[in-house]
Amino acid sequence: MSKRPYLISQACRHGSWYGVLRKSPEQIGVAIESDDTSLWSDYIDDLQRLLWFIVVRDEGGALRQWMERAQYPMRYAPLYHAVVAAINGEDHLHRINPETRQPAARLSGNR
Repeated sequence: MSKRPYLISQACRHGSWYGVLRKSPEQIGVAIESDDTSLWSDYIDDLQRLLWFIVVRDEGGALRQWMERAQYPMRYAPLYHAVVAAINGEDHLHRINPETRQPAARLSGNR
């Protein structure tokens, strides 16, 4: 198991995203930016759970701000728009291009 997706699965299992986001938001970036393709296939469920865990704990806005500072809207558009859709509702997905919409819908669970 790669260390990077493991960080996401551990944060998801232990409910520790709050601490990760507050103390070291780069940790999710380590996983995302690792270019480990297993993150998007083998760990997609963990990533979705983590996304919704963050939103339910009212930390979605902080994650979104961090993603904007790290230029995720340009670098990882589907993930960024999945976060925005989770925060603002799935109607957000109708305002983005189809190439980004489909993977963003899959990530946010709005297939």
